[in-house]
Amino acid sequence: MYRLPHSPYSLVHTAYALTRIDRPHMALLTQTTTEKHIIAHLLKLYKHPHTTSCIAHPHLTLLTLDEALTLDTLTTHSPLTCGTPLTPSDLHTLLHTSGYTRTATPEGKGTFTTKGSNTSLSLDDSTLLIIKIHTNTLTNILLYDTTLESVTPLQSYGIPDLTSTNSTVMCALQNIAPQTIISPTLIPLFLHKKSRTNFLTVDNWHMFLHKHTPTLWTWRHILDLQPLPDAATSPEPPNAPSLTCHPNNALPLDGGTRKAQHYTTLAKATSETKHIWVQDSVPYTFDWGHRRVIPLGPRTTTQALSLEKSFAFSEGDYVIHIEYGLGRFHGIECFQDGHKSIDCLRIVYAQNTMVYIPSIDAH
Repeated sequence: MYRLPHSPYSLVHTAYALTRIDRPHMALLTQTTTEKHIIAHLLKLYKHPHTTSCIAHPHLTLLTLDEALTLDTLTTHSPLTCGTPLTPSDLHTLLHTSGYTRTATPEGKGTFTTKGSNTSLSLDDSTLLIIKIHTNTLTNILLYDTTLESVTPLQSYGIPDLTSTNSTVMCALQNIAPQTIISPTLIPLFLHKKSRTNFLTVDNWHMFLHKHTPTLWTWRHILDLQPLPDAATSPEPPNAPSLTCHPNNALPLDGGTRKAQHYTTLAKATSETKHIWVQDSVPYTFDWGHRRVIPLGPRTTTQALSLEKSFAFSEGDYVIHIEYGLGRFHGIECFQDGHKSIDCLRIVYAQNTMVYIPSIDAH
């Protein structure tokens, strides 16, 4: 079953480092969608110090390796670039000839809307490209993730042509062309996917690096560049807002000073939420902005918040077991084994067959 894999890096530390790096257009590549979502939510909690806007980080694009390096058919038109002349009518003509339909509200891939000087183009069901024109000049290109509610400014972007049969085959990373790429390793982890015909090849990767010459960083580099602040020495003030980190897939009821019902999972937290927990591991307690980050040790009790309330699972989600295959998660059931309680994930397969997987065996 899919869970957040064990990572040698703390996602909290990664988000902390990103909020303290001020470089033009960066792209952070994550191994999984879960890692991407956790970092995005952390960046929303701790807004970049150089902006007061709603943008979680004004120069950062978050992409999974799959999103960044999967090849797709894109336009042969020259990319739209900020600062270049462009009239609204020229933009609408380009979109119409590229196979897009104007609608009153975004209606999925292939549609666009215009309100005032802003044109919103639906790239897929969760991503909008917002193009702003002022006095016949393209002033801003914004990539808006409607799921994460995050906005990423871009310098240029090549709009996919839905009608052309001679379009260039590119990946998202080539289209966005960031100036700095932060990858889990200097040789990105897509090498093991070389058998996939729709994945960027090593030769194409080298051509991309030669053409765009981005700065390449590893996650480890940014963590070394921006170490965590010193450990907190003063007692935690009563009712102070906190972010509690726990490496297991559920938060224990003991090991902290508050009861489980006082915590909110990161996915549902806002900047005003008092006590938040996230599945992660940090080395010690420290203060980050207005919030205290507190690590909890190994799980010492069988009592825990149910996995339905954890970050990665919701009842009805599809999950994959290495032996049983694709099924649907249907909650948690507790079984007694002598004096020990065991939380099991209830997975429903074809013909309502139930399979129970101990939560400690979830991967």
